[in-house]
Amino acid sequence: MARSAAVQRLLNELGDLLREHRKGAKISGVEAARRAGFSQSKLSKIETGQLWASLTDVRRLARGLRMDQDVTAQAIELMRRLQEAVAPTGSPKVPVPLAQRDPGAQRDLDELGEIIREHRNNAKISGAEVERRARVSQWKLSKIENGRLLPTSADVRRLASELGMGAGATRRALELMRRLEEARRRRRAEERSSRHAQWRRPQT
Repeated sequence: MARSAAVQRLLNELGDLLREHRKGAKISGVEAARRAGFSQSKLSKIETGQLWASLTDVRRLARGLRMDQDVTAQAIELMRRLQEAVAPTGSPKVPVPLAQRDPGAQRDLDELGEIIREHRNNAKISGAEVERRARVSQWKLSKIENGRLLPTSADVRRLASELGMGAGATRRALELMRRLEEARRRRRAEERSSRHAQWRRPQT
């Protein structure tokens, strides 16, 4: 399905913002992509409005390019407007896992993914090798590393062991898991409370 002109304008504006900031910081496309944890081809498509980035992608680029708070807020606002632009048409929405419901949880997911990805890259272990050793599929590992899937504590412990994480990094990863699991329990309790309130509401 072709994108609307409004959506394409927003994609172009987001790409221009990221590209101009990267060039202003004198950071090459190769280096920016490395810092953000994805390919130069993907970065190029985001910067030219050809690819719809996720909110996680934008946050990682913002950190990698050391964007200040105002520019980061501008990029995230463009992502919000993109979400709104497609919502009425039934087109696929911008993938923003957990971000709308709990921004704090999304930040923790992003940080957890970065810890795991950095240790795997430093150890020069492929996704296939992680799957064999830690019993975490490559698909699942990719989602975890990109902040799009909440792993189990058992997953994190196995990954920490197989990737040779130090005690400090392991403690931080498990602390992030504790906070994420607490946020999930809190959200589920709120959902149950909301359903119960609706059930108890008298019919008119």
